[in-house]
Amino acid sequence: MPSPSSTARAYSREHGDDFLDQLKAFLRIPSLSGSPDKAADVAAAAEWLAENMRASSIEHVEIMQTAGHPVVYGDWLGAGPDKPTVLVYGHYDVVPASKEDGWDSDPFEPVVKDGKIWARGATDDKGQLMTHVKAVESYLKSGGVPPVNVKFLMEGEEEVPSPNLRPFIESHLDLLAADVCIISDSSMRTIDEPAVTYSLRGMTYIEVTVEGPKDDLHSGFYGGTVHNPALALVELLSEMFDEHNSIAVPGFYDDVVPITDREREEIAKLVVCEDDRATLELLCDHLVADRFEVLAAPTASDALRLCQYNGPDLLLLVEGGLELPVVRTLRGVRAAASPGG
Repeated sequence: MPSPSSTARAYSREHGDDFLDQLKAFLRIPSLSGSPDKAADVAAAAEWLAENMRASSIEHVEIMQTAGHPVVYGDWLGAGPDKPTVLVYGHYDVVPASKEDGWDSDPFEPVVKDGKIWARGATDDKGQLMTHVKAVESYLKSGGVPPVNVKFLMEGEEEVPSPNLRPFIESHLDLLAADVCIISDSSMRTIDEPAVTYSLRGMTYIEVTVEGPKDDLHSGFYGGTVHNPALALVELLSEMFDEHNSIAVPGFYDDVVPITDREREEIAKLVVCEDDRATLELLCDHLVADRFEVLAAPTASDALRLCQYNGPDLLLLVEGGLELPVVRTLRGVRAAASPGG
């Protein structure tokens, strides 16, 4: 007699095309949480997700309001109180994208190429959360039951980033109680290499404004005499790193847990696949960190990133080039830059 997991896998393969069509429909919704003019689309994405979860036989599905965009909750607790409960976290909101950003096709019209689906949100995070939803469906609709209880917490503000998540969690501790939480917003290096991500880097947003003279001064007369705020900003930024590309801010690493010998051994086993190597060689002339630093330690790019501002949404990029505006006065400058060619 087939096991419940094998029956669920068979169901998922049989309904794979249908699952893909559903994901495409989800991806077509431009649920940009940081754009006020897209609030209706964010709400539509929440409604779509809730309805899809109900159709997947997930129970107690509810769209729960917050001070911002809503949380979609659902669960299946049929495994019983003696079984573990898994809380799955994901988000249905996305960041802006357009063909002008370099996309070959409309980012909100999914395209399948070489076995991969190309669309905004396909890997961050609509694709991943749909994988978990459809996994539960595959168990329940194939005559089996999941081996654990499952709860879903799907938010709509991860990309802004999550101003109402903590208050929601704190006010719903009993509802969200679980033995373990899975973040449905990570990745696998290769399709045939399963991965369990147990640590993620955090992020801090800092805006710095450097002010100089009370009035604008003509650089032709005062340049070299009055300290240019643009130069002062460059000096400040340059002192954030040392010659090893480590962050030079005092105390920055005080709470960083060092890599253990076992972790180093496991990381050392990773083989850089040809796709990774080709991508790096295409995009970078050289790397400034080894695999241990890249995988397990905060880096300079985590302390400071140059940001491309695109309306109310904030896109964090490691820019390939920068265009800085011509500085005509010596009054003040803000830490800002735009991508160049």
